[in-house]
Amino acid sequence: MRIAVAALLALLLPQDKPSWPRIVEQGQQNLEREKELRAAMPREGFDPAALAKSLGGDPAKAAGYVETHIGLEPVRGFVKGAQGALVSQRAGSADRALLLATLVADKAPSLVRGTIAPANLPYPVVSATPVPAASIADVAARLKSDPKRLEKKVQEADAAAAAARERTWTRIDRDLKAVAGALQSAGVAPPAEIAAAPDEVWWVRIGDKDYLRPGGAEEKSVVAAADLPADDVHKVTIRMTLQQGEAETVVLDVTYRTMDLFGRVLTLSNVAGEDTKRFLKVQSAKAKDYVDAMAATSVFVPMLTGVGKPVSGHPFDLKGNKVDVKNGAIQKLAGALAVFDALPGGEEKKKELTGAWIDAVRTAPGAEPSATRRDLLGKTVKGRQRVLDLLAVREILVLPGDLRGDFALDLLLQADIAVKEAVLRKIQPAAPLLSKQPARLNARLYEFALARASARRELSARLKASASTGTTLVSFVSRIVDGKTAKVRAGFDILSNPWTNRSAPKGWAEDPAFAAGIVDTALEHEVNRAKGPHSNASVQLERATALKVESDAGRLRVAVPGKPAAWYEIDPKTGSSLGYTEEGGGQDMAEYATLLADTLEEVREWQSLADRINSVLECAMSALDAADAESSMACCLARVALGEAFGWAAGGIIGGAAGDNPWARLGGMGLEDALTGAFGDAMGMAPGCH
Repeated sequence: MRIAVAALLALLLPQDKPSWPRIVEQGQQNLEREKELRAAMPREGFDPAALAKSLGGDPAKAAGYVETHIGLEPVRGFVKGAQGALVSQRAGSADRALLLATLVADKAPSLVRGTIAPANLPYPVVSATPVPAASIADVAARLKSDPKRLEKKVQEADAAAAAARERTWTRIDRDLKAVAGALQSAGVAPPAEIAAAPDEVWWVRIGDKDYLRPGGAEEKSVVAAADLPADDVHKVTIRMTLQQGEAETVVLDVTYRTMDLFGRVLTLSNVAGEDTKRFLKVQSAKAKDYVDAMAATSVFVPMLTGVGKPVSGHPFDLKGNKVDVKNGAIQKLAGALAVFDALPGGEEKKKELTGAWIDAVRTAPGAEPSATRRDLLGKTVKGRQRVLDLLAVREILVLPGDLRGDFALDLLLQADIAVKEAVLRKIQPAAPLLSKQPARLNARLYEFALARASARRELSARLKASASTGTTLVSFVSRIVDGKTAKVRAGFDILSNPWTNRSAPKGWAEDPAFAAGIVDTALEHEVNRAKGPHSNASVQLERATALKVESDAGRLRVAVPGKPAAWYEIDPKTGSSLGYTEEGGGQDMAEYATLLADTLEEVREWQSLADRINSVLECAMSALDAADAESSMACCLARVALGEAFGWAAGGIIGGAAGDNPWARLGGMGLEDALTGAFGDAMGMAPGCH
């Protein structure tokens, strides 16, 4: 696609004008604006290093900050880490102690584990971290944009946010009333068993002085902050399995500490493992040609990227067989083996890929692992669609706690700055884009996380009660649907959202853990904003006339009739709930995976390949209704290409969805406005693209 876009741009852009120097100049200006905004944002609320500097390394001040601004949650072990505790402003005693140790790292702190009677564990009332003020004039000046235009954008964003909030809570109130009413009518009592607070506690020791140690705590052991006990750390495992008849084969198995993934995105995909250059050779304005190239894939490599080095699983073919690898290179399939398939009875020995799925497994100290499964291949899917479904991309945002707008914006800016720097180093009239570049983060996942944090706070205020959450996994899935006109289906899919009530609820409608799941399911639809029809349990509930309560293997289900079938699944012990639809939603590979990932130089190219293919398809669908379809397609591709240097080609900056943080909110909107203006100027150089 990169070469195809370069060829199109060579035709679109007039060569007798100094257009490319101007493009590079404006792209560089955009890059500097992003860097200036990132440098100007106060970082003490999400960056432990910045906070430590502001506290001057004083252990007493650092301990006072943690006690005053980081609420204590009843959770065992290390789950969020130091940055996660700071960002979410709530954490268990282990993560609070780890944050304090990080803030005073130069004082040689130790972590101390102890025990305490749960009733004696203090839960102090804390205040939110103060956020420095930001004015429209200040942000506009830093970004060299028009303050009046930014003020208008703020007013429009406020109106849109108010409308979205009203629409969302109308849905939430309706869903909560319907599902809670069904449980009430069926005589199902809300959970009475509330998880007990842990009897362990952690604090920090510097020399002979202890910090954060509650009264009555008994010391058990001392550990170094850099060497946390593995049994005390929360983990998440991403595993991919193939099925041939009754046989199951694990082809990807990777385990991370959740504290290392806080607020980060893992991208899980199967990338093409053979003839890797054929995608770049496609030079066409027809989306079908790109889909055909993808559908011809016969060898797949499971790939997990986003944190640390990319990790590759074992290559496999369309029959589900593992493909040999030698010296880090994928071997060609031995064609001579096909001779045996032609022999009498050979058909009986053939193996076929009958299933493929991923498991997201969450492991917490002292608890049984909890797994969520998603099928990659539908039971009725055949032909080319099987290939395209295996090539689908699933981006997973890991949320051991709530996010802040400034933290999310900083991550998005960091990723986009890396992309722009890579593009502007190599941009040329004949080859405007790189074949390899850093991955861009999915802004929609962060928009969902921030909307969820805001809704959670409002829900707690409405119910005058709250619940603790474990590690939530929110994915955004992009899938190509084959046909005469190929289409892209994309949307949110919550893989897990465990909640536990902090007190016994009076009824289902007052159960905060249950209500939080209703909120998550409603947001899954409301934040989507995808083109075309899309549905989840909340949408199906709109058309339902009657709900049915079922019990299966210790789980509660409130069935929502219709097509596709939908239901709300509830844990009767904790009240945790989530909506589902019938469509939705082993071995240590580390040494081998690193070898293969280091050998595949195209890793980052494959990581963004599906996104670029999707952009081409979206251009094609937009061009269908245009008077001049070919010109419309060409202009759209030019927009995608120039967007690499001038702003996000798709997804946008989080803008008004940056939560309540004024720097993130104003900075996001101001930057979006500035980049949009420069992008429009650049597109003005392309004839016919106005």
